[in-house]
Amino acid sequence: MDLYYGLLVAFSGDIISFTMLRYLDKFRKQAFFIPGEDINLRPVRRSELPAIRRWLKDKELVRLAFGVEAEGKVLDKIAHDYYHDVVSGLKFVLGIEDKKGKLAGFIRYTLREDGSVARIGIMIGEKQNWNKGMGTQGMRLLLKYLFDIIGIEKIELDTADFNQRAQRCFEKVGFKRTGEFSDVDFLQGSFSHRIYMHLTRDDYRAENAEPDNTQAK
Repeated sequence: MDLYYGLLVAFSGDIISFTMLRYLDKFRKQAFFIPGEDINLRPVRRSELPAIRRWLKDKELVRLAFGVEAEGKVLDKIAHDYYHDVVSGLKFVLGIEDKKGKLAGFIRYTLREDGSVARIGIMIGEKQNWNKGMGTQGMRLLLKYLFDIIGIEKIELDTADFNQRAQRCFEKVGFKRTGEFSDVDFLQGSFSHRIYMHLTRDDYRAENAEPDNTQAK
């Protein structure tokens, strides 16, 4: 459990004022920084929201991210609604920045009410950064944070059946397929076929366990 959540738990027995919540959230944004080899995870800055809005206006990005075969207006509405979800839940959105500090994409996660399960999604918005391993590195950093710091028991996600790049990324970091689902919306004129995947904390730790190099005497 990181210091932010430790402070939140410490105050949970008292009435937490709005001022205190704002202070804790400000503390989290200042303190939260996960460095990686080629990328870092850190809070998205409000000044970067126009970049996310720009990415969500790209039909190819939206189609890949949400796995929907539909007309442009339907994709526009999906992206519009998602953008407002991102803005309203900004504290659960982590920017993926390159080593120069430029935002390349973002990861969004939501927690189940009991805190045991997280759902995640990822977007590398700058296309020049595709196929560079940024998504895989970002996922590995997030998994370590959610499993080892927050204490999540399971992480779930879904992706489009035609988004092979995303599926390879998720499988590379340990996710396993759990099912598939097709959805047709005749009123909206949209179709989607999604792959559902999950990764448990036990499987994650087994996959990432440090090798025992001690020799028997």
